Amino acid sequence: MIMCTSLDLFAKRNRKAGFNEGKNVGKKVGLDIGKREGKKTMLIELLKTKIGYLSKETIQLIRNCNRKELEQLTKQFVMINSQEDILEILHS
Repeated sequence: MIMCTSLDLFAKRNRKAGFNEGKNVGKKVGLDIGKREGKKTMLIELLKTKIGYLSKETIQLIRNCNRKELEQLTKQFVMINSQEDILEILHS
């Protein structure tokens, strides 16, 4: 009987620790995704202001870009003067 209680207590503590760890990891992943989406939105708005117009296709390409592509677009922002420049960066 004491053994079962000890095992139950041990299992309960481990479940709680696992739950808390999963919750913390989930928060971090969610924040990372939110930051990346925020950067994409900001970049799109800045590019619209700079270039004057972005097609739906170009906006979709930016929204779907990965972390590396987003970084390249951000680093090369000052050199972008047209949608073609955006496409060139994303396809390089």
